[in-house]
This record gives sequence, C-alpha cells and structure tokens, in this order.
Amino acid sequence: MTSIGALAEEATQADTRTWHFQVKLEERDIGTHTFEWQSFEGHKTLVSRASFDVRILFFNAYRYRHLSSERWQGNCLENIESSTEAGRNAYRLQGATSASGFKLKTDAGASLIDAECVRTFAYWDPTMLQAQSLLNSQTGEYVSVSLQPMEQVEYPVNGVKYNARRYELRLAEEAISLWYEESTGLWLGLETSTGGKTLRYQPLSLPESDLPTPQFAQR
Repeated sequence: MTSIGALAEEATQADTRTWHFQVKLEERDIGTHTFEWQSFEGHKTLVSRASFDVRILFFNAYRYRHLSSERWQGNCLENIESSTEAGRNAYRLQGATSASGFKLKTDAGASLIDAECVRTFAYWDPTMLQAQSLLNSQTGEYVSVSLQPMEQVEYPVNGVKYNARRYELRLAEEAISLWYEESTGLWLGLETSTGGKTLRYQPLSLPESDLPTPQFAQR
C-alpha cells in the first residue's frame, strides 16, 4: 500500500493542483481543509488534510484532525490510507483493490466491498460523485448517494464572481451543497449542516480557474 510519505515525495514531480479552504461553523472560523490533487506517471493521487477546533470561551470543546491519501487508476480507487481524530473518537482506515473486491481494514476489523469500482467523496471532480455509492474515507462506511444539479448562481471567491452551478449530494439523512464553475467544472465550495448549524467551506485559494477540473480517465 502506498504511504502518505511516499505520495508526498511524488508531489515534487507531479502535476499538482490545490484547494485550500477556510472552514466556518455558522460565521465562526474553526480551521482549514486542504485537498492536493496530483497526477504522476499515469496515476492520480489525492492528499487531504483537515484541522478544526471549536472553542467555547477559553476551552477547546471539539477537536478534529484528518489526514488521508488516495491513489486512483482511471475512475476507480486503488488504495486508501487515513487517520482521523474526531473529539474523543479515533479512526484508522486502510483499503486496497483485490481480485475479490475492495478490501478494507479499520479498528472495527476487516471487511470487503463487493464492487468492481469503488469511489470516495471526490468533491474536486463532480463526475466522480455520480456513483450510486461512495466510500467515507474516515469511517470506511460505503453509503448510498445521489447527485442532483440545482440552480445556476454567481458564486463570489475573494472578490471574483464565478458563474457557477450548485449541486446537491444527497445521503440517507443529510445533504451536501457543492458549487462548481459552470464552464470548467472547477470546485468552488461546500456547505452542509451539522448539529443544527451550518458548516461551510470558503475558498482561500483555488487552482487556476482557466484550467479544467482534473478529470480521471474513463474506465
């Protein structure tokens, strides 16, 4: 399995594009989440780093740390490795393709996803989200989803207004709003609800807008 360290070494020679988001809970800044997409020798990789802290007065009421690496071949996930600290809970996940399916190992044990092509919540490429099920890179859950195009809007980023379209990614008990530039498919932002409050990803920096969204090769 490819380690996070090995992927970092490859990044020095890769075609790399980075999304860096300020994360807000309601109007409060609580941390950042960075997605670094890389193309290297025919493979695609994604390194995701998140760091959130929710403070009440002088106390850190909630701490979240997440680091994951993914390697893709075509539109399908080859392997994944992640570690997450979410409040008092800790998660570790490893997964890789095999002849019998996609093998997962978490702290809860080993499991097998009986699917020819597994995908994660690949927000950076809306075509990837059209799968009927997606893998949660934190918990290892393989959840049913549907993606619906919604209204066209002007989406402001650092003083620039993008001609964008909102999409709604629907899960069993929640929905995630995602915005993409209409002409290139560039991912611009995310919004969802957690604990009755709005969680929002506001871009600090994006890949060059005149470059098309990185599309994985068709299977």
